Amino acid sequence: MSTVSVSPASSTENRVQTIRGADLFVRCLRELGVDTVFGYPGGAIMPIYDALPRSGIT
Repeated sequence: MSTVSVSPASSTENRVQTIRGADLFVRCLRELGVDTVFGYPGGAIMPIYDALPRSGIT
């Protein structure tokens, strides 16, 4: 039987970038070439409407 020693990872290797779901959705729209979004703002969709100006989509 073999034993493998693993040194603990440094704290910089454990960093995880967090992103809001709305920002991820808008990023996907941007990567697909969407530059304008039409809709009725209100309720649960508001985080997406809030993320649009940060992406440059109008």
